[in-house]
Formats: sequence, C-alpha cells, structure tokens
Amino acid sequence: MVPPNLELWVTQHSDSVVLACHGYWACLHGRDSVASRATTAISLPEEQQLSVKSMRGMFDMARSILLSGSAGVH
Repeated sequence: MVPPNLELWVTQHSDSVVLACHGYWACLHGRDSVASRATTAISLPEEQQLSVKSMRGMFDMARSILLSGSAGVH
C-alpha cells in the first residue's frame, strides 16, 4: 500500500530509511519458478506486515540460506 503522494513513500536519511503506509511480505524461497514473463500475482496475508521484527526474521532466514549453500538463491 502506498500513499497518494509517491514522493513520500520511501524517504532515505543518513541514518535511516522510512517507509510510509503499510508494507507486507511473502517468502518466495522454495516456490516454483515462473517460466512466463507475464505478471504473476501472489498473496500477501495481512498478518505478514513488514515490521522491524519481520525484517530481522527475513535477514536471519537469508543469512541461513546463504550459509547453507542453497542452490535456490540468486
């Protein structure tokens, strides 16, 4: 979800990045790849709101995947 004024959506400062409105996330690791170049819709459940806690979890998961040498990471 983005604010009406896209200039206010993401603001970067020397010590922070501010995302306006609500953000949601989905883990695509391990999902089947899409052969088509067409747009593919995915579900973003409301309970998966982008937050400090969820971002820490994403970074921890990415670190774990990279350290395991998983071939599915690009």
